[in-house]
Amino acid sequence: MSNAALQTETQAPTTELVLLSSVPAKIQFNLQEFRQNIRNELKKYDLVVTVDTVKDAKALAADLNGQAKSLKDRFKEAAALVTKPVDDLGLEVADIVTEILESREKLTAQIKKFEDERKVVVRNAIEAKRLELWDKLEVQEEFRNAPIDKLVKLTAITAKDSLTSATLRDLQALIDENRRLQDQTEKRLLLLENQSYREGLKAPLTREHVESFLFDAEASYAGKLAHMMTSELKRQKATEEATRRQVAEEQLRTQQEVIPDPTQQAEPVPHRFASPTQQEQLEVRLKQAKEALPYAEGNHSEELRNINRMEQDLRAMQQPASVQQQSEQVDVILTPNGMPKEMLNRVQASREEAYQAALSASANQGTLVDVWTQHQGRVAIADGATGRVYVWNQF
Repeated sequence: MSNAALQTETQAPTTELVLLSSVPAKIQFNLQEFRQNIRNELKKYDLVVTVDTVKDAKALAADLNGQAKSLKDRFKEAAALVTKPVDDLGLEVADIVTEILESREKLTAQIKKFEDERKVVVRNAIEAKRLELWDKLEVQEEFRNAPIDKLVKLTAITAKDSLTSATLRDLQALIDENRRLQDQTEKRLLLLENQSYREGLKAPLTREHVESFLFDAEASYAGKLAHMMTSELKRQKATEEATRRQVAEEQLRTQQEVIPDPTQQAEPVPHRFASPTQQEQLEVRLKQAKEALPYAEGNHSEELRNINRMEQDLRAMQQPASVQQQSEQVDVILTPNGMPKEMLNRVQASREEAYQAALSASANQGTLVDVWTQHQGRVAIADGATGRVYVWNQF
């Protein structure tokens, strides 16, 4: 209803819904004459109170108070009569206003219902598109983290239920960020093993070591990784020293338990196990070359040729061993150091193969591993953390 709907009687057209017409109420009251009469009447109360007149003065004061109250009450009665029609009309207008507001509430409820249903359509459309973009960019489940609550708006789709270009652009930015984080993580984990060996670690760091800061910004990641490398190198050095002391003590106990042969007495000679074989070194280089290929810049032809050469060399090394070498294989038992009854593995292998198997078992178990043969007993101790084998008897 516009403001023009409320008009005075002289201004309102006959088609208007509300007409205002009022005749001002009158109280017949000659104010000046009434005031003068009251003042004249009050003069007789203007007196000096004495002991003789105090009682009468109190009575006069009470009379004046009664006259004032009577005058106020008569005026209130007259005012109530004048305002009653307005008050009655106000009650009726309040009823009409209530009906209008109730209709508004019904309308707003319908609007909210429509908008809520429309937002469901918007969310479903965005979720379907998000899944399509994840699959298109091959984003792994771990990195599928693109919150869309801020994109679910009534303006996100057109009248034909198609996502707007602005919504598609914002959603694509979220998916691109998921893929960027995935690429960054894969590259960091790929380089982690190489960097571990480059820094001098015998056992490379894995994802479990760097999980707490794997997704940090580059500067933070590099700083925390360098600190961890330093700590691991110190731990490795301490482990090697402890292993040397343990082996020395074991050698001493062995010498005390065995009666030496005067004609053939030799002290146990701990020696560093031979470096990884050419085949093992070639396998490591081949694996690293293949993993680094996606990140190589420029033409990949040289890298591919290098990979092909290494694969050919590896196949040549993997030819079946000679009959003579196979005949040298013996029955070897691997156990945790100092626990001969708890067998970890039993292999038919040559000396070098047995040592390599013992190193692998030591690295996997996180403890020293003893090497036993049926005829000679314990012949060596393998330390997978340092890559060393301490030998007592050659077999």
